[in-house]
Amino acid sequence: MAASTVQGAGASSAGFDVPGQGRGLLEVFRWRYLLRLLVRKETSTRYRNSVLGWVWSYVRPAAQFLIFYLVLGVFLNMNRGVENFALYLFSGIIVVNFFSEGFGNATRSLVDNAHLVRKIYMPRELFPVAAVFVSFIHFLPQAGILVVVAVLTGWLPMPLYLGAALLAMLIIALASTGLGLFFGSLNVAFRDAQNFVDLILLVATWASPVLYSWEMVAVHVPSWVMWIYQVNPLTAAVELFHLAFWSPVTSGGMICLRISGLPWDLCGDHPRHAAHRSVGVPQDRATICAGSLMERQGHTNMGTHEPAIVAEHITKHFSLKHTHSLKETFIAWTKRKQLRTEFTALNDLSFEVMEGESIALLGYNGSGKSTMLKIMSGVMPPDEGVVRMRGRVAGLIEVGAGFHPELTGRENVYLNAAILGMKEHEIDAIFEKIVDFAEIREFLDQEVKYYSSGMFMRLAFSVAIHVELDILLVDEILSVGDAPFREKCRLKFQEMIRENKTMVVVSHDMELVRELCDRGVVIKRGRKRFDGPIEEAIAYLGSEDYQRDD
Repeated sequence: MAASTVQGAGASSAGFDVPGQGRGLLEVFRWRYLLRLLVRKETSTRYRNSVLGWVWSYVRPAAQFLIFYLVLGVFLNMNRGVENFALYLFSGIIVVNFFSEGFGNATRSLVDNAHLVRKIYMPRELFPVAAVFVSFIHFLPQAGILVVVAVLTGWLPMPLYLGAALLAMLIIALASTGLGLFFGSLNVAFRDAQNFVDLILLVATWASPVLYSWEMVAVHVPSWVMWIYQVNPLTAAVELFHLAFWSPVTSGGMICLRISGLPWDLCGDHPRHAAHRSVGVPQDRATICAGSLMERQGHTNMGTHEPAIVAEHITKHFSLKHTHSLKETFIAWTKRKQLRTEFTALNDLSFEVMEGESIALLGYNGSGKSTMLKIMSGVMPPDEGVVRMRGRVAGLIEVGAGFHPELTGRENVYLNAAILGMKEHEIDAIFEKIVDFAEIREFLDQEVKYYSSGMFMRLAFSVAIHVELDILLVDEILSVGDAPFREKCRLKFQEMIRENKTMVVVSHDMELVRELCDRGVVIKRGRKRFDGPIEEAIAYLGSEDYQRDD
């Protein structure tokens, strides 16, 4: 579980982490194994059971190229005005496709993975970054075709050209990631963001020199419009690809873009060209160069006397939105209607859990138990107060939340364990234990969409229960499988208690709570009403005092 050590909280906070706090995009590097699995999941499932498979990566750009070439190149005679127009067109199309797929998928990634975001902590930045990586993988075959065609027309892999192509790919990757992070977070609140992105992508091809040359823009617009046009990262990337692959095989051999007022100039020339291409564009407008380069012990043993969990004055509010789009919000605002209703799920809740202690959070539905568990797991932050945890935390909040139906049982074991915070070598070490506990070895290499619900839950539970941890958070998931498997699960929990693992259990099964927990914290309407021995906590929950206590 990713967290950052609490700073400035006094000596008592030494060794504690605040769940859910990360370092933004830097967390992606720390979770790079999971990033690799997310990318592999997307690339392996996209065309699984498809007849053509990866051929679809070529179909779209090929269709675009043929349509644009026929309409613009042949019918409108642009192939006469732009030398090697086919190469010029294709080198621009694949750059725009890279940007469109990366930006579009990154924008949708958080909403598409909402089932994970709401149940399990992991850096949210992983999803947009993974989406851009996937788009880059789909871009590579297209780039390979471009290189082959360019070589056949006399292109040579000079350092300047290769550098320009790499710079163009870097610009697109950074732009797609940045815009995807921004619009992806906006898309969580308003689905209009996705439609707005679709509109951007619709005009992306026309807003960069893919179907036409930049000279056409420079001649017809004021210099300040041309400046904006050139600082567009998509324009810079397309022109860099033109520099890398198209310019060296044209008769002029030079593409040069210099933006008035900016201190850079990038030009390229092929060794076999003797003269630079002359462009008849006034200097006060623009002189063209490759692009504008912007850029976590037992029942009676309380273990040590050190706390493993400290929850201090936790308050959490939720808003019930009455509008779901920018249009509805604007209309409701103009009519002075209430846009949202706020309610308090947790209200100044405080408690501690000692290392090796097992406690139950008790209360009726809607009391705030699961919300508290999600805050402790890092899925959501508190609005007020702070939770501090000591050691690695694993949350059994929803078994199988990270499973993908198109992946095999084996692939899902590695993916889900990585989602729960484990590294590859750690998963390798416990893989056989997971499989033996789930009792589905003969079906391990079958897609889990063909599993029975019992098989699915057994494998998912087995993964979650074998994660290396110090603190285990459990929320109403102990009814998986048949009676023999549930008994196996109970024995596994007893083993964890003997190993001094700290446990926080949310359950309405009082027999299970008695068996696993030493202590109970009773919650009603987000406030703590009782904190003491488990039998007294259960008795208080069923008493008239709890019913009357407001």
